[in-house]
Amino acid sequence: MNGDGLAMPGPGGPPRRRLYRPQMLPTLLTLGNFFCGFLAIAKASDALAVDHGPGLAPSTEMLSLLCYSGWMIFLGMVFDALDGSVARLSGGSSPLGAQLDSLADVVTFGAAPAMLAKSIAEGVGGMQDRHMTLYFSVFFGLMAALRLARYNVQHGDPEEAHLWFEGLPTPGAAGVIAGLAILLPDRNFRPDGAILRLLPWATLLLGLLMVSRLPFAHVTNRFLRGRKPVHFVVVGMVALVLSLTFHIEAVLAGALGIYALSGPVAWALGRRRLARERAASGVMAGRERR
Repeated sequence: MNGDGLAMPGPGGPPRRRLYRPQMLPTLLTLGNFFCGFLAIAKASDALAVDHGPGLAPSTEMLSLLCYSGWMIFLGMVFDALDGSVARLSGGSSPLGAQLDSLADVVTFGAAPAMLAKSIAEGVGGMQDRHMTLYFSVFFGLMAALRLARYNVQHGDPEEAHLWFEGLPTPGAAGVIAGLAILLPDRNFRPDGAILRLLPWATLLLGLLMVSRLPFAHVTNRFLRGRKPVHFVVVGMVALVLSLTFHIEAVLAGALGIYALSGPVAWALGRRRLARERAASGVMAGRERR
């Protein structure tokens, strides 16, 4: 085999191209992720085509299109979570599947939320500086691509062994923007235009968090996988009941916002704990010298 996927020829024989046979179900799930990302971009673009401008209230059509785009990103997360699990259950992932999964993630968790953020800031927030919304959205997409590339290079151990991510995962960053989008049709939870005009700065912050070294918990591996104490189940059931009773969109958006902030909070708490330990060790060393 050479680097072009050609089988080395035998004596006197022509080279034969290796035929890749992808696993059917995981590949279809990954393509479903890609489809959701592309559809999210299309709906966000359609929302900007609806009449909007300063002094004009966002139309119901625009809000519905943006909400639809946000839900497509969340549906892409479902496909992204399923394809890896199904691949492992059906005999392990293939190089082709890994490459396809990364390409789909760039679209669904990079390009789609970047376009969605631009559409929300301009269409609903009434932001007139199109250059700012464009550049900050492009920055988000570029940081998402870098985050995925870094993960692929550093990803050596099985995913089940990971308890922490280094940097905000791209689905988490995309979920913050998508969570905002699904709140727009509801007047009770829709942020004011002044707040939405800050969205480009939020995309800048999310992009920096993705390529940072801050610790973010792997929710599935830390809290859902394996045997857990009974109170874990109780807390999970209470959270599920409250989310279904209250407002599922608001709960989902709030949970993702809290998760995006958990990395800086965990880093600050870790620094504070380290400072206390150093101070305590200094006190103990001083007492020993006495």
